[in-house]
Amino acid sequence: MSLESPGVSVLVRTHEGAASILETLESLTGQTLEPDRFEILVVPNGPDDGTVELVRDFRDRHHESNIRIIWCPVTGVGPSTNVGMAAARREYVTIVDDDDTVSPSFLSSLLAVARPDTIAHAYLADVSPDEDFPDFDTYVNRSVTRASGRTVHPAEVRSALSFNTAKLVLTRHARAVRARENLRFGTDVVFWNTLANRFKLSVTVVPTSDHAIYYRHRRIGSYSRPAELSREMGISARLDTIEALWPIYSDPTQYGHRAARHAVQSAARGIGEFLHEHPDDHELAVDEIKDRRLEPFPWRSMNRDRARDLATCYAFLPSNNTSAIVGGRRVRAHGLAVDLITQDLSSRFEHDRAALDIVKPYVGNQHTVGGRPGERTWAPMAAYALEGIEKIAEWERAQGPYRSVYSRAMWPASHVLAALHKVRRPSTFWIAEFSDPLSHGLRSQPRRSGRGEDALTEELDLGLRQAGFKPPSGELLMPWIEHLAYVLADEILFTNEHQRSYMISHIDDEALRRRVLDQSVVTPHPTLPPEFYQRSDATLARKPDTVHVAYFGAFYVTRGLTEVVDAVRRLDASQRSRLEIHVYTKDPRDLGDQLKKHKLTGIIKPHPYVHYLDFLHLTTQFDCLIVNDARTLDTHEVNPYLPSKLSDYRGSGRPIWAVVEPGSILSRQDVEHMSELGDVEGALRVLTDLLGEGQAPTTSATTAAIR
Repeated sequence: MSLESPGVSVLVRTHEGAASILETLESLTGQTLEPDRFEILVVPNGPDDGTVELVRDFRDRHHESNIRIIWCPVTGVGPSTNVGMAAARREYVTIVDDDDTVSPSFLSSLLAVARPDTIAHAYLADVSPDEDFPDFDTYVNRSVTRASGRTVHPAEVRSALSFNTAKLVLTRHARAVRARENLRFGTDVVFWNTLANRFKLSVTVVPTSDHAIYYRHRRIGSYSRPAELSREMGISARLDTIEALWPIYSDPTQYGHRAARHAVQSAARGIGEFLHEHPDDHELAVDEIKDRRLEPFPWRSMNRDRARDLATCYAFLPSNNTSAIVGGRRVRAHGLAVDLITQDLSSRFEHDRAALDIVKPYVGNQHTVGGRPGERTWAPMAAYALEGIEKIAEWERAQGPYRSVYSRAMWPASHVLAALHKVRRPSTFWIAEFSDPLSHGLRSQPRRSGRGEDALTEELDLGLRQAGFKPPSGELLMPWIEHLAYVLADEILFTNEHQRSYMISHIDDEALRRRVLDQSVVTPHPTLPPEFYQRSDATLARKPDTVHVAYFGAFYVTRGLTEVVDAVRRLDASQRSRLEIHVYTKDPRDLGDQLKKHKLTGIIKPHPYVHYLDFLHLTTQFDCLIVNDARTLDTHEVNPYLPSKLSDYRGSGRPIWAVVEPGSILSRQDVEHMSELGDVEGALRVLTDLLGEGQAPTTSATTAAIR
């Protein structure tokens, strides 16, 4: 049985509210609800700036109103809420901030629709000091108006539980929940979501015809609406709120799950708003979210519409190919939120959605260009660039110009779009990465596709001239795209020193060659944190007393495992019985057929490619991982390639066997085992070392490479 009297308790929590509280009290004493049907509980907390004396004087002048002052000795929304709820004597309770006002029918309209199993909800208008009229087009009204005069689940009026006011609820329910006293932000959000979830409350929205309005006065600098947030308030305090909501948010069986999802997404957007002004704090936010184990976190809510940096990666996750994965690792290593333009490559590669976890904390807006992809022809590149630049302009109109743009090629269209953006927005800092040379192929042969002539090429050529360099002679597409980056990029990334020297050697203009040297940085592909090597449950079936070696990758004309296969054939039967080499490749069936032909089926085991996180986890389970160089001695002065899988292997913690070309960058790496391309004896020494024998067999054997 309830001990409260019929009517409403109005809770006015006040913190240094002397400048505004009298206007709040005037609006409450002007209610159409009879004075004996409601009480006003003023709860001062924090230093007294004269608020208490003002309230006492007001009470003395309004004898007909039931105004009580309940002092809260502890500063904060939580403590003052709990003190006020404990003192409430009426059946229902509502909260009014000390710097806001309400319409005359506010209390009577809420009380008219109130029921023990519902939250009664009014409307909200924003009042700004520099505006003549209240703004009724608020996110709250847009949400609740759809339910005007109806009773609905809280998730149907998503804003209902995301702020503290304009609502009325049964006092004993509110008192039972108690507000969190340790939160610095979002105390009311947690309170209302917990309340609705625990008692399975619906929301009843007052009819619009009742004109029940809560006027929120937007006074920047007040306690609840500070002009400037600290990092603690902008990130950590909001994460406290999310963590408090997590039991409801993360459990779909909870009554309030959908409403809590909206509240968590709203808090994440608040973090994003802070990070828009402080973008360099992004990595700190990501680390704190990870430390709190708040997964799956609504990253898109945090990052959308606020990134200050841009990335154009024609191939990107979830596309399951090396270029897409390395691009994702670069974005993650960048440590900042980026908006992303990419190409739909689903017709060429399957999707690996699990790998999206690598970049989710760092991707905001994302636009995927459709249509036929093209790696070395101009028409699809131009289509990508023109659609991409329109989307970038749209984003910039909404959130301001970008500070930087990052582009990555193997797929050259990435650089075309970045160059176009740089020409149109010269102040943007362009970072252009080359994974491999564009203008020359694996055998150092020139790539001869033509670029064509159109308005886009003319605009980019003009940009080159304005930057002080002529467009390259001839009509070849790939040298021209390299030239765009050489001339216009502010920073040029190469993955190894040989790649840089090889590509620069094909630049005829001495001034441009110097520019590329000055603007370039050599930076290997990034290695992911250890946690990503444990996210998969892919398991290697290990045979006891056996050494397990792995090779992951395609077999190219210039890159194979012939010397390793021939070395395996040199092992005796006892050695072979203790060795398994697992090859994960594009066409395991064809490899299997070759293995049968050479009677190596039980020793070398072919597997199809696996998804990226499965690959990472598998690397941790082998005794040794093989990485090999491309063969370039007959075609290149220096070997410009460094296999990207080396950086993945580095994170596995397992021994690495590098099969190298003399003088290559790979040959200079610090690895546990090394042999040279074509050197069967060297490969045999490594195998015997792995088998724990330390000495290669001396018997001769016929070698038959798998080709």
